[in-house]
Amino acid sequence: MNRSEVFDGILARLQGMAWRLGALLVVVCLLVPPASLIYAALTDQPWWRLFRAEGNLTDWWSSMQLVILGLLAWANGWLRTLMERVGLLAPWSLGAVWRVTALGFLLLALDERFNYHEWLRDELFRAHDWFTHSKYIIAGDVGLYLFFLVGLTVVPLLLAELRARLTAARLLIAGLVLSVPLLVIDSLQDRVMRQWWNWRFWDYFFEEQGEIVAQLLFALALLMLIHHRLGQWRAALASERES
Repeated sequence: MNRSEVFDGILARLQGMAWRLGALLVVVCLLVPPASLIYAALTDQPWWRLFRAEGNLTDWWSSMQLVILGLLAWANGWLRTLMERVGLLAPWSLGAVWRVTALGFLLLALDERFNYHEWLRDELFRAHDWFTHSKYIIAGDVGLYLFFLVGLTVVPLLLAELRARLTAARLLIAGLVLSVPLLVIDSLQDRVMRQWWNWRFWDYFFEEQGEIVAQLLFALALLMLIHHRLGQWRAALASERES
């Protein structure tokens, strides 16, 4: 077996790992809600308490998924760099976008675990009376909106990358669309939420589970691009062997 065939075997295994990781993420995201509800029933707790409290299972898994997203963004940037070096992809002057995206997801993971945007709300925005006069949004609770708007600046560049696998681009867009109502619900005042029908479902269950679904869509998009580009590399190696 020559070097090309050995390397092709490595790429094939990496492709398989990408699909298996995607399947694992789907399975865990499907299991988290019933696991929480079963635990609530076994411990005789109101179901909504397990989705309201910080540090619950959904909150923990959300932070883990955000870390995985950061690693997947970094892996996409690293793979692109390698493929550029061997001439399989044209050089892209905006390759730092992948590193910025990775950093953004890791910052969100830290916020999920340590509540930094709540600290900004209480210690910065409220302390200076910024964004505190809305009739609907919690006083000063705009940190995630600002982060979302900053993130939107790199979306066109990410979509340009994901066009190599159109389904991946659609998954990214679907995740972004789902994120908008989740941001709104997260920032609404309690008195507003309590006017909704079955408000605890929307405020606790839908908002918490919606986050992990949006993250899952982003992760599947990034895994799909990795799988596609590994396939491109394998196809190039097969063409070299035949020539």
